[in-house]
Amino acid sequence: MVKILFVDDESMICDLSKIVLESLDKGYEVETASNGKEGLVAYQRMQKENSLPDLVVTDYGMPEANGEYLINGIAAVNKNQKIILACSQEPNLVEQLMIKYNLSGTLAKPYGITDLVAKIEEVLK
Repeated sequence: MVKILFVDDESMICDLSKIVLESLDKGYEVETASNGKEGLVAYQRMQKENSLPDLVVTDYGMPEANGEYLINGIAAVNKNQKIILACSQEPNLVEQLMIKYNLSGTLAKPYGITDLVAKIEEVLK
């Protein structure tokens, strides 16, 4: 089983991604959260349960707490966590975040489900 924490403020993206990924017969188990704060709470709960996700996929631009808030919180306890950042921001910002947090990959928004699956497979190799 491959555990994925998927964080995006657009509930339709979270719901659709969870449904599609779990239906692929690749053993993906997806937990979703709607912002960086909820994502960090979920991650900390998983850590306490000794059940960390194999991968975190997070949007950058979210209300209340953005993707960098989540990534920073994860990096404080686990610098080796595989993280994909989905972002429609400027390439310079994405590059800075890639370097600062040693991210596993990025996805330019908007992206299709095939792009998401391909990036997940690439990062989990």
